[in-house]
Amino acid sequence: MKDKLQYFEIATLIYFFIRASFIGIGINCVLFYGQVDSWLSALFGMLIGIIPVCIYLKLSTIDTKKHIHEIINIVMGSFFGKIISFLLLVFVFSYSVVLFYDIINFISSEYLHKTPSYIIGAMILIPMIYLLTKGLRTMSRVSIILFIISIILYIFSIIGLIPAFDSTNLLPLLENGIKNPFIGALGFMSYTALPLFILLIIPREDVGEKKIGKKVIFTFLGVACITFLAITNVVGVLGIDLALLYQYPDYQMLRRIQVGGFIQRTESILAIQWLLCLFMMISFCLFYCLKTTTFLFGKKVEKIKVYFPYIFPILVLFLSRILWRNNTMFVNFTIKQFPIYTYIFLFGIPILILIIYYIRKLKRKLCS
Repeated sequence: MKDKLQYFEIATLIYFFIRASFIGIGINCVLFYGQVDSWLSALFGMLIGIIPVCIYLKLSTIDTKKHIHEIINIVMGSFFGKIISFLLLVFVFSYSVVLFYDIINFISSEYLHKTPSYIIGAMILIPMIYLLTKGLRTMSRVSIILFIISIILYIFSIIGLIPAFDSTNLLPLLENGIKNPFIGALGFMSYTALPLFILLIIPREDVGEKKIGKKVIFTFLGVACITFLAITNVVGVLGIDLALLYQYPDYQMLRRIQVGGFIQRTESILAIQWLLCLFMMISFCLFYCLKTTTFLFGKKVEKIKVYFPYIFPILVLFLSRILWRNNTMFVNFTIKQFPIYTYIFLFGIPILILIIYYIRKLKRKLCS
């Protein structure tokens, strides 16, 4: 039991995944489509997000002793299984590149204007590489510490924003019908529920508690509620017109917080909560890549796998600097294109695997 993860450690990872993806890039997607009804998009997205979460839970029970790629091999066969696993590896690695660009861009634009982006990236990589060399156990323990810090800062920010909240900014309700809020809800789900697929790299049996299904669903709903409050505050405090002008509206919203009327610039401290979430999610995405690469190539990478914790982060830094020529291209990509890829890889593929699993299971019953 000592070597197994406690459920609280899994819950903290769920928190980091949802918060990191949404606050940085997902919130712009929901605001773009949902407009003044973005808070409704978050509410709808939270409810329909239960669907992929349940799919992931079902996938994890096909064989509780194996991680997702071993399960894919069981269902799809070795040849097609490895092709699918490789495609998922490429996508998750791309996800880490997107998030890494976002964290560097945020730090560069808000704090270190004159510091080269490679220097900023290198400072982030050092602790990230350390975590990757230590493995999942150390990563999960660090996540608990960072979670406590993050949640305290979040509670402080919510309380501080109460005086600045204006409920009239949430009106008129459904002025342009239900279509836009629904598209916004799909965007919300793509950046909150779907990234949880990456956690399937942890075999179900590696978690100390056996029956965690309901706990995972309630944890998702709880963290999604926190995210729902975040976007409601953005629209309620800034108004939709102003919120759409900023790439990081959540950060700009925090500028409205003052303590006692004399302590200002608290947003710099409160923004740490999001940076911690980004740091943990990128680290875990790279852990997923390390484990998947080792699984796919086996003995072929036996001699060099010790260098993977250094190679993957450096590649992420390099690619994040060359893939987008400017910030406008990056924002357009994360709003209009990246959610589609997320649905293909993190929703379409899991559904396909589950359908084939049940078809084969039914055939075995009919033949017996």
